[in-house]
Amino acid sequence: MIFKEIDAARCPWCGEIYFESGETCADRTMKLCGNCNRRIIQSFAYNNREYIIIFIIAFILFLANVFIPVLYDHVAGIYLAPPAIYFLMNRRKFPLWRVGGLKEEEILGCADIHWYSIKNGGIGLPRLRLIDNMILPVCFLDEQGIPVSQTVCVRLHKKFTLFWKNTRIQLISEDLWKPDDTGRDPWGKAVKFVIFNKGQKIGEGKLKHITKGK
Repeated sequence: MIFKEIDAARCPWCGEIYFESGETCADRTMKLCGNCNRRIIQSFAYNNREYIIIFIIAFILFLANVFIPVLYDHVAGIYLAPPAIYFLMNRRKFPLWRVGGLKEEEILGCADIHWYSIKNGGIGLPRLRLIDNMILPVCFLDEQGIPVSQTVCVRLHKKFTLFWKNTRIQLISEDLWKPDDTGRDPWGKAVKFVIFNKGQKIGEGKLKHITKGK
C-alpha cells in the first residue's frame, strides 16, 4: 500500500495553501497568511475534542508514572506511542482558524463522508490521516452528477469518532458561493459533493440537510 501525500493546511480566509507572511503580528500566537495577509491561528486542539482527550490520557499516564511506577512502565509506551506518531505525521496539517474580522464561517449543513480506497484514488487510511476541521476543496453536484458550483473550500467538522458521519460543513470560499437567478445556492441544488486533494478526487459527501443553519 502506497499512501498519497496530503495537502498542507489551507487558510481559513482565502482557502489557499497556507504559507507564512514575512510580516509579524504583535501577538506571537497569531500568524499572517502569505496569500491574503489576514490573521490566523494554527492549533491542533482548538475546537478538536479528540486532541483534548488524548492530552488528558497522556496527563493521566504522567500521574501514573509518579504514583504507580510499575503500572506506568508496562503501559506508557503502548498508549503514548500512537499519539506521538500521529502528531508527527500531521503537524503541518493542523487546522487554521480565523482571528478577528466580523465574518464567521457559514455553516451550510451536514453530510455523510465516504473516503475512496487507494485503488479508487484515495489517499490511504483517511480515518487516521485526515484531521478533524481540515479545510479541503470540494465541488457540489446535482442528481445527474453535473457540477452546480465552482470548486470551493469548506471545513469538515466531524463528531468524536473515526467515522465521518453527520459531518458539519462550513463554507470558507464565500466569494465563490453564488446563488442562481432563482436565488438557490449550490447547497440547495446539490445532492452530494466530491472532495479533492492535490487536484485528485479522494472522497465524496452525501448531503443530509438542505436547510442551512447554525
